[in-house]
Amino acid sequence: MPAKKRSPFYAGTYDGHECEDMDVQSRLDRVARFNVATCRRALRVYGLQKTVRTAIERRLRKLAKG
Repeated sequence: MPAKKRSPFYAGTYDGHECEDMDVQSRLDRVARFNVATCRRALRVYGLQKTVRTAIERRLRKLAKG
């Protein structure tokens, strides 16, 4: 799958299957390194946990401040 269509939580391909981080802690670890575009894509992930959504929104505010 092309990188631009890949989930922001993509974890790798294992045995021919694309996998992504599903647990809150793994996703929170990734959010800390997201840029604005990646945050926006992540907010559209189906079934996003509330804690992760809050962290993404916080990250967007931090990035907006500079």
